[in-house]
Amino acid sequence: MMDADLEAYLDESVRPLQEGADKLFDCKKVRKTLCSAAKESQSLVQDLTLDQPWFVVLSAFVSGVLLARLWSAKK
Repeated sequence: MMDADLEAYLDESVRPLQEGADKLFDCKKVRKTLCSAAKESQSLVQDLTLDQPWFVVLSAFVSGVLLARLWSAKK
């Protein structure tokens, strides 16, 4: 609670910070954006793996090399 002597210095036109904080961003819009990005990513991976099988082989090779380097560097 605010002291009574400070209330005289407050400006009536300024809203409290808590007003409207629940509407800081639109959850529905964020969810829609994330869902569309996930669907596009899924279709991209499907296209790359079905249409270009060398991509799967190359990505498996690169990830294997990176994992081997990380594993051998810890010893």
